[in-house]
Amino acid sequence: MGIEAENHLREIKVGNKTTFLSTRTMLWTQPQNQQFKTSKSKLGGLLEAKYNYPIYKNVLANIALTVKTNGWVAGNEYLNSNLNFSLGVAMLLNK
Repeated sequence: MGIEAENHLREIKVGNKTTFLSTRTMLWTQPQNQQFKTSKSKLGGLLEAKYNYPIYKNVLANIALTVKTNGWVAGNEYLNSNLNFSLGVAMLLNK
């Protein structure tokens, strides 16, 4: 059981450019030690910030920083606590 909150593509002016910041927070409980047969739970969490910078028309370069505790999160390949840094490219299709 858990809760998640996300602020997606909040506009930030940097000089004459419009850039975007997305943030995400998650808090959950999971079976202790990932055991199938247990009545004990453990609290976990994730924090993420992603900065998007326009590089061409609707194309954005992005940099993300994610930190999480032990536990399973859909879309995150790490089961143990982890600090992750990533770079990517995104396209805004509805702009």
